[in-house]
Amino acid sequence: MTSLNLSFVCSVLQQQKLLNEQQTQSILQQESAQRMRLKQETGGENVIVTAVDVLNAMKIVNAADQKTILSEEIIMRALATYWKLPFLRIDLTKIDSCKLTSKISAPFAKKHLVFPISISKNMLFVAVVNPLDVEVLDTLRNVTKMQIRPVVSLKSEIIQAIHECYKAQEAEKSAQKQLENFQASVNAAKADLAKSDAPAAAPAMTSVNADETND
Repeated sequence: MTSLNLSFVCSVLQQQKLLNEQQTQSILQQESAQRMRLKQETGGENVIVTAVDVLNAMKIVNAADQKTILSEEIIMRALATYWKLPFLRIDLTKIDSCKLTSKISAPFAKKHLVFPISISKNMLFVAVVNPLDVEVLDTLRNVTKMQIRPVVSLKSEIIQAIHECYKAQEAEKSAQKQLENFQASVNAAKADLAKSDAPAAAPAMTSVNADETND
C-alpha cells in the first residue's frame, strides 16, 4: 500500500507542476517542525496531522503560476486526479448524509476521518482523506455488508460533517431516552395510583367464644 506521507504528496504535486524540486526539498526539511507546531496548536499527540495539513500550513506558492497558494482544496483535487477518484466538497445543505450516520459509528468516523455520503443500491459512497488505507475500507465493507466507493474530500469538511451529524444523532438518542424515562415514570405513577384507589379489604371475621355468648 502506498502511504499518504509528505514525500508521496509532494511527488504527486510535482508531477502536476504544482511544486518544483526546490520547493519539495524545503518542505521535507521543515516537516518535523511543522508537525510539532500543528499538534501543539490543535490539542496534542492524539490529534491527526496529515501530510496535507503540513503543506497547507506552510502556505506554499503554486509553482504553476507563482501567485496562488496551495490550499487544502488544490492539494486534495490534485491527489484525487492522481488516484482517478471523484472529488467532493461536502455541503450538508445539499446532501442528506446525516441520515446515513447509522452506517458508520462516530468513534470510527472520527478516528479514520471517514463520512458516509450516499447510497446507490448496494454501494456506500464514503468521503475519505486517504483512500489508500485499504484496512479502513475493508473494515467498512465488512461492517456495512456493502460495497465501498471512496470519494476524496477535504479533511476540514469531513470533520465538520462528523461534528454536525453525529451531534444531531446523539441529541436525538438523548431525547428518545428522556422520553422513554418519562413514559416509565408515568406508567409507574399510574400503577401506584391504581393501588391506592383499590377498595380496602373487608376485615376478617373472628369466631365468637361460646362461653361469651352464653353470658
